[in-house]
Amino acid sequence: MDASSKKIVKDFLRAVNDNNIQAMESLLAEKHAFIDSNENEIAGRAKVIKMWKRHFENVDAYSVAVDKMFGKEGCVVFTGEVSGFIRDKNSAEKFWRLPLSWKVKIENGKITQWQVFEDAQAFWSLLNELEN
Repeated sequence: MDASSKKIVKDFLRAVNDNNIQAMESLLAEKHAFIDSNENEIAGRAKVIKMWKRHFENVDAYSVAVDKMFGKEGCVVFTGEVSGFIRDKNSAEKFWRLPLSWKVKIENGKITQWQVFEDAQAFWSLLNELEN
């Protein structure tokens, strides 16, 4: 695997796990695109960073754990899981964990695309349950 692409992805994951918005932003291309598991796309670094900020506000201790990582220059694919705590309307926290897969595209040392695969229906069901 291309060592520099792998390092960029690992640096971004470290920033995500640390909730370090500045470090995350520094690794994203201006024309970055985030694509969720339903193929909804958020285009542009500023919009993606705004999405991450909202995500961190709603999910405590959000974490990505990598199981396996594969790739070549400019493209990294990895599997693992995400986890965290969601607060319900009574401020009680509920822990959740989901297995996911990701595809990351990199150009000129910046992440141009971050795509999530797998069905996150369990997460959305839990979120809806906590909000009702």
